[in-house]
Amino acid sequence: MRARALQVKEFSRRLQKQRELTYSILDFVSFRVINTQSFLSNLLEDVGVEYENMRKRISDKECDFLVYIGNFQPNLEDCYIMEDRYFLRRDYFFCRNEAYKLARWNVEISSFDGLTPIVLRIETNPFGSMFITSLINYLVSFELNENGCSLVHASAICKEEGEDGYIFASVSGGGKTLLALNFVEEGFKLLGDNFVNVRNGEIFGFHTPLNIFTYNLSSLIRKKIKKRSLVPKYLIYRLTGGYWKPFIKLNFRKLFPKLSANKSKISKAFLLVRGQKFKIRNITETEFVDRLLIAQQIEFNVPSRYISAHSIFFPQSKLAFFWEKFKKNLLENFGNCTFHEITIPNHYIRDEFQIVQRRLVESGLLE
Repeated sequence: MRARALQVKEFSRRLQKQRELTYSILDFVSFRVINTQSFLSNLLEDVGVEYENMRKRISDKECDFLVYIGNFQPNLEDCYIMEDRYFLRRDYFFCRNEAYKLARWNVEISSFDGLTPIVLRIETNPFGSMFITSLINYLVSFELNENGCSLVHASAICKEEGEDGYIFASVSGGGKTLLALNFVEEGFKLLGDNFVNVRNGEIFGFHTPLNIFTYNLSSLIRKKIKKRSLVPKYLIYRLTGGYWKPFIKLNFRKLFPKLSANKSKISKAFLLVRGQKFKIRNITETEFVDRLLIAQQIEFNVPSRYISAHSIFFPQSKLAFFWEKFKKNLLENFGNCTFHEITIPNHYIRDEFQIVQRRLVESGLLE
């Protein structure tokens, strides 16, 4: 009986371990994700895939924020109410009945103005995993912002670890992944394809999986996946009229460890835009930062709505000053690099990006 009891206890311990994951982003920000749903739920697994390269054991004292996935009971006492779905206190936010396409979720954020770790609770259907990671990325950005860093929506490359690095910023679908991967094929190393952390003139890697679809399938990636595996995903995309776009997630750092880097110096920052024909022009730091700020707000469109709703009632909260502080940090963190705008022809094909790559090298902007 005693042996049986010990087996049950050990089994329970293993199950509990499976329900919690801890992460650290280059020791800048640490967080814990706890699954309170059924063991059959794959939402924690989806989060694990997204932040696999950042897994690390952390203590409770090291934890900057906590994420609970599963059903919860919101604390709506003494809340302001907006549109009958936002419930707000100085250190509290709750939104119910959120929806985007097939995803449905309720979300609660608390302790963002206090000394204790921020707590995010999110209850969602199986299609809501992308919003879990979006909210986690926002909280990472929030914590980095409070510490003088900037999480930038961009890809980045460098020739070697610690050497000159190059940032390609754009809105989603702007070409930052494919352009960075084309340079990796020519001997550069990848620091991140969707976000990178910037501080004091340096780029720090943020290695999440590549989201691969037909339009950003570089020859390097083509060798690692079977093109026919994209066929059913493309058919879903076509049959739903573009309503649903299922990506293949590929852990670049795991597949190509020698082609990844953790840190470099910022040499040049590029803003990618779409237009009629290829063009490169120099821009000022102020223009770059102003436009990057807008792109960042678009990327964080759901958290941005939450910030706006909360700021109406609490204009002096940390949330209310997030974007103002973000811009201030950007102006300080890019250091002495130069800024450029690249117009990419509106034909999203690999040949166009190879031309952009060649022109950048020929112009001496990338070495």
